[in-house]
Amino acid sequence: MRAFVPWRARKWRASSKSLGRVTSLEIAVSLSCIQSPISAQVDAHMRYRVSDLSGIGYEGNIVTSPRILISTPTNGQAPQVYEQALAYSVAMNGNCVQIVHVSRDAQQKRAMEHCGGQSLGDLSNVYVNDRSYFSRTPSIMGIHIMNVEFALRKGIAFDYVYLHTASDLPFRRDLDKHIAGHDLGLAPSRIVDTSKETGWNPAVADHRAINELVSFFGPGAAIYTIRSEGFFCRRDLFFEIMSYAMIHVPFERESIWRGNYPYEEYVLPTVVEHVLAGRNLRRTRHAVITTTSDQSFGLATRERLSERHIGLLDASGADIYAFKFAPAEIDSPVRKWVREQLGYALTRD
Repeated sequence: MRAFVPWRARKWRASSKSLGRVTSLEIAVSLSCIQSPISAQVDAHMRYRVSDLSGIGYEGNIVTSPRILISTPTNGQAPQVYEQALAYSVAMNGNCVQIVHVSRDAQQKRAMEHCGGQSLGDLSNVYVNDRSYFSRTPSIMGIHIMNVEFALRKGIAFDYVYLHTASDLPFRRDLDKHIAGHDLGLAPSRIVDTSKETGWNPAVADHRAINELVSFFGPGAAIYTIRSEGFFCRRDLFFEIMSYAMIHVPFERESIWRGNYPYEEYVLPTVVEHVLAGRNLRRTRHAVITTTSDQSFGLATRERLSERHIGLLDASGADIYAFKFAPAEIDSPVRKWVREQLGYALTRD
């Protein structure tokens, strides 16, 4: 186990509406990740280049608080990652800081190192995590925790945490104001019937860690599930949730459960429903709609949106600000429509 020194040496700052200094709970949650063996590290000063993109800009009023920490795990291609970071900056009126975890397999394929154009380093509110794991190591939830830990290490102030993936894209402005009007964003969760031999149910039923977590809440406590993309909450609630989630799961391991089911889609709603459900919180749904789970879009599993789906997005509820799965092509009609909605443009050299 590596010695850890910077907590004593660093003075931590926070924005005017943040919780102030880093709390003991935040330190405990972060240390459990930092002190795990890290098998590889990347150069903290590495710049991830984006090809054939230049002249990118946007207009919008910059608000000062609260500040939202966006956690992005990605193993994707540089142009899509760059545009997603830019789009979220616009959607949140610049009132956010983004931590991007680039998977080690993407780095090995040099997926983020194209010559010319723009880079993530050109966006002042975007940081690339200097610690990196392969795509399936650890869980996506573990990557989010690592990104928040990175922000704490760097002394980055934030008031809310927003979790998403590299396959979603925002299409409405004022997401920061929407978040500021709530304490937590996660739709009402569904109880999992672990007796059914369909979908992820067998893997969930067999996973000792999540069963230990649920038993912590009492005999017969339910396991819940819901999509996690676009989940957000106040900073203090995030660390409270993670303190429960991290008791039972070693996030740095690979393939720690049968079936590799999306752990974050079970542990996050389970903790929220058992720990936070009875509180007087300003709660709403998560900000991202997963279109393959919505029958009105008529999409197959992981199928990407096309031009014929734009009308459905435009007519979606006012509490939906982003969607997945975004098309990969930078010049796709869906991405062009997003730029029109948010008011920015991409131009080529």
